[in-house]
Amino acid sequence: MTTSTETVRPKTADIPVVIGHVIGGERVVTGGRVGPVFNPATGRQTGEVALASAELVHEAARVAQAAQRAWSDT
Repeated sequence: MTTSTETVRPKTADIPVVIGHVIGGERVVTGGRVGPVFNPATGRQTGEVALASAELVHEAARVAQAAQRAWSDT
């Protein structure tokens, strides 16, 4: 007796997922520009990534620097 198996994958929505920012453990909603994210195996767009402004990058660096100081004291 021979049996065969078939892999069934769930269908994903056609709406791409937006990957946002996390700064200081909090999600930050920018509402600004986004860039595409592609699956390198298929070339299909699977999502979008939020692009940070210069101000958001500076804020993230400031928060990270403060966290590093606190961490180094432990």
